[in-house]
Amino acid sequence: MKRSLDPLLRIAIFYDGQYFFNVSNYYAYQHERRARISVEGLHNFIRKQVAEVTKVDVNLCQIVDAHYFRGRLSARDANSQNKLYQERVFDDILMGENIVSHYLPLRKSNDGSRQEKGIDVWLALEAY
Repeated sequence: MKRSLDPLLRIAIFYDGQYFFNVSNYYAYQHERRARISVEGLHNFIRKQVAEVTKVDVNLCQIVDAHYFRGRLSARDANSQNKLYQERVFDDILMGENIVSHYLPLRKSNDGSRQEKGIDVWLALEAY
């Protein structure tokens, strides 16, 4: 890979929100540590790994773009399921880490459950 004269390595992160939610729940409820994943810690880890692989100083590896994609309950449904506050707290965490949130409403399937539709395509298009 040919490097430009600019020594800064720019990193973009694209989160599949449902996958991240499931992994975070695993660590919070099933793993012995009983703790959620730190978004700040994950970003620092990514920067460090990129620095090691590229043999560049970690200070030159910067996350310049981060996006989080997920299907989302309506405010009414989230409130009735006592999830509205938790969602807002997580939004605060994302904003604090300069992560842009992308949400699509969860759609009712034929069996009455709610499912994500189209969010993976949106993630792929943004990454492209």
